[in-house]
This record gives sequence, C-alpha cells and structure tokens, in this order.
Amino acid sequence: MPSRVSRLSRLARAGLLASLILAVSVEAQDSGTDKKRGDEPDPPRAATYMGQLRQLWDKWDLDKDGFLSKKELAVAFYGPGSKAYDWRETAKKDDKESKSDDPPAKEGSEKDKPTTTKDKPVKKPDYSKRQDYNFLVMADTDADGQVSREEFMVWAREYATQLRDRDEGNKKLVDIQNQIKKAGAKAKNKKDLETKLKKQQDQINALQKKLSKAKLPTK
Repeated sequence: MPSRVSRLSRLARAGLLASLILAVSVEAQDSGTDKKRGDEPDPPRAATYMGQLRQLWDKWDLDKDGFLSKKELAVAFYGPGSKAYDWRETAKKDDKESKSDDPPAKEGSEKDKPTTTKDKPVKKPDYSKRQDYNFLVMADTDADGQVSREEFMVWAREYATQLRDRDEGNKKLVDIQNQIKKAGAKAKNKKDLETKLKKQQDQINALQKKLSKAKLPTK
C-alpha cells in the first residue's frame, strides 16, 4: 500500500510539473514578444493582429535586408512588376547625371548656343493618390526613403491597437443593440441606451477613419 501511494505521489508531482511547464510555454507564446528579433512586447489583447502584421512584413521584405524600399512597397500594394511611384523622376535624374559626365562641348557647338526661352519652374509631382507613397510617408519616420523593420513595428503596434479597439468596440455596439431590443420600445432607459449607442458608433467611425489612412492591400 505505501508503495502504491508513493507511486501516485510521484505521478502527481510529475503531472504538476508538466502543467507548470505547459503554462509557462503558453504564457511565453501569448506575450507576443518576438525575442529573436528583439521586438518590444505587443499591445495587450493584440497578439493576433501583431502576428498578422509580422507575416505582412516577411511577405513585403522581398530581399530580406530588413528594409522596405520604394520598389518593394510598390510590389506590396500593386503586385509583381510594379515600379516605384517616383521611378520616372529617378530615371530622369540618373540620365541627367550621366550627361553631366560627358566631355565639355567644343566652341561653336549646339551646346554653346544661348537659349531664347527661360526655364519654367518644374512642378513637383503629386503622389498622394499612390497607396505605397502614403504608407511610406506615414511609416518612414526618419525620412530616408525606406521603411526599416523598427519603423514598421512602431507603426504595426499602433495599427494593431486601433484594430483591437475597433473590434472590441463593435462587440460593445452589438451588446448595446441587444440591450435596446430586449428593453422594448417603452423602456424608461431606452433613450439613454440610444445615446450610448450613438456615442459608441461615433468612436468606431473615428477609429475606422484612422485605419483607412493605411489602405493596406486586401490580398
């Protein structure tokens, strides 16, 4: 009998140890921190969104150099083969620089003839309708023309928080709608519930407006 109790005791201790190990493992997974990459902890209740955004980074960073170039952002938003929003201006600049390396023109050549028309001011291109450009402006905090992984993760944490708040807000909205339905048309608190419903809807609309600025590709 004592030996049987002893065996049960050992099994119980082993089971408790296994449970503790499993709990620690789950807690580490739910913490939302990618320690291998040195990420900061994810916002509370936003681990799912952050996981999806990390997958988005891995998909967008085609050459795996830790930066999203203009070209990579163009491909991310518009598909394979897409060119950067400013590729025409970049090509013209490169062509102009290559011509500046040409040997000086001989006396009496076409290059020596004075021009009769004044140079018109060059109009700055408007890229505001390009989603890749808008994302770059939003995420590129040091304005170096590319998005580093650190910059992306800063943006991702804010975006994930907004997604979380919107989805949680939608659940509250449904709950209030159910309360109104359950209360009935003659309920004394119906007006208060309707006011609460409108306030909740306004909060969701404001969050959705912020989220729409990113205009992430749907595919």
